[in-house]
Amino acid sequence: MNSKALMATTALILALSAVSCGKDDSENSASIAYGESTRTTITEEKEEKTTEEVSDVETVEMPDVTNMHSDLAKDQLALIGLECEIRNSENIEIPPGYVISTEPEAKTEVNKGETIVLYVSTGAEEETIEEISDMETVEMPDVTNMHSDLAKDQLALIGLECEIRETANIEITPDYVISTEPEAKTEVNKGETIILYVSTGVDGN
Repeated sequence: MNSKALMATTALILALSAVSCGKDDSENSASIAYGESTRTTITEEKEEKTTEEVSDVETVEMPDVTNMHSDLAKDQLALIGLECEIRNSENIEIPPGYVISTEPEAKTEVNKGETIVLYVSTGAEEETIEEISDMETVEMPDVTNMHSDLAKDQLALIGLECEIRETANIEITPDYVISTEPEAKTEVNKGETIILYVSTGVDGN
């Protein structure tokens, strides 16, 4: 083979190699770009799914279950998808077995399935009751949302009489106290008569 033919053959081989390398580089670039695009899509899908899961968490408003029997309070919380934990506490104003306060407080937005802490009264020690019996005036306790029989017992415990006045009310369970006269936290004389406005349900039924 003469020198010209050899040079032509060499040039052809180099040209073919360049074309092949260019094709491989193009395919590799396309593959990398596809891989990056796939990873981006997967990441976006995961982020979107997480956002949807967070938005799917349902919330409810914490109801006011203070001055309510702990069993009834638990039932009311379960009805709207809330758990509860009972913590006992001595209290002179709230009858044993009734809710003193809650954590979180009423009207707070909470997630369904959340555990609510109920602080439940165990009553008062005998010494505390004796101290109250020596007092001339007492503070009117909050007996709203309490069964009228228990409200009467609670008032009698601190030396107060009571008068029942029935009234229709759609929000308060029948036989439970809607309001009082005078209101809670008012200083009253021992022996004074407290008016209890008690629910009869809807339309007096």
